[in-house]
Amino acid sequence: IVLAIVLAVICITSAVKGAVRGVLGINGNQEAYSYSELPNSPYIATLYVEGTIQADNVDYLGRSYGYQHAWTLETIDDLIYDDDNYGLIIFVDSPGGTIYESDELYFKIKEYQDITERPVYAVMGGTAASGGYYISAPCDKIYANRNTWTGSIGVTIGTIVDFSQFLENYGIRTKAGTHQELMKKKGIYFDLYKSYQEMTAEEEAIWQELVNEAYEQFVEVVADGRNMSMQEVYNLADGRIYSAKQAIDAGLVDEIGGIEEAYYNMYE
Repeated sequence: IVLAIVLAVICITSAVKGAVRGVLGINGNQEAYSYSELPNSPYIATLYVEGTIQADNVDYLGRSYGYQHAWTLETIDDLIYDDDNYGLIIFVDSPGGTIYESDELYFKIKEYQDITERPVYAVMGGTAASGGYYISAPCDKIYANRNTWTGSIGVTIGTIVDFSQFLENYGIRTKAGTHQELMKKKGIYFDLYKSYQEMTAEEEAIWQELVNEAYEQFVEVVADGRNMSMQEVYNLADGRIYSAKQAIDAGLVDEIGGIEEAYYNMYE
């Protein structure tokens, strides 16, 4: 899926309006804070989800940066069982990520809502597309900056490059091992993602079925979160990007605003 998110910091804001905002956790590092460091007075948590949503983000030296999936889920668990927490704001600035991690974060947000019955608001930054919208959909209210790009409700397996004609032109032939050929004759396909042979109709159908299933799941997530019918979402879910105004008109976003608006409106 072009589902793609960075957890830079977790900001803890006092539930008393106008109070000073504290910061816990730097660069999404799992060791950056401990449960004991959470405020011991009422507060609203602001969880920053920025960048690509995937299992690990590490540089060539193995150092963590950006969105850290396990840390994010564990942090929400901490908030669920903290009686001083009164709500959660999720700031999303992401072009998308993987299906698996996006869906896990989606379910963790739903778990927070179901167990605590506390409000969860999404606040969109410059981009909240695909996976970024996927995790925003279950939130009780969605705010977007007036320059936000969102939507991109769709699924892709990426680009499969077919070099078969190039190889043929230069007289280069390929042949799978005997075991692979034998397995394929039995109807087992474990080398679907290949670039050295033209994809068969049967292989294309297998890929398409996987994409269709993930797409239906995405549509259901949006329909459930935005109280829309499946058909209403189908009409919007063609992979396109929407401006903030277009998203509001389509029912995908509630209001133009940022973290401050979300914070003050949460406890009106």
